[in-house]
Amino acid sequence: FEPAKTRRMLARFILPVQLFTVFKSGIDPSLLEYFSVMIPVVGVCSFAGKRIGGMFEPKDFKSTLYGLIVGLGGICIYNGISSI
Repeated sequence: FEPAKTRRMLARFILPVQLFTVFKSGIDPSLLEYFSVMIPVVGVCSFAGKRIGGMFEPKDFKSTLYGLIVGLGGICIYNGISSI
């Protein structure tokens, strides 16, 4: 799939699942507090991501992104093993 189609497919899946989960578990004041903090953070990160993403060639960006994913996976594995 091309990137635009993949993003649309993920958005069509993830958003309904998240909404279903939120409404099934109920809305309480702590959830509203998290949303009020999350909305500005997501906005700033989206803006920064567009600016940073335009600074790299697609091939370099892909390599960097894969490196970050592998690095974060390594951190998660390390944290999972160290807590055993």
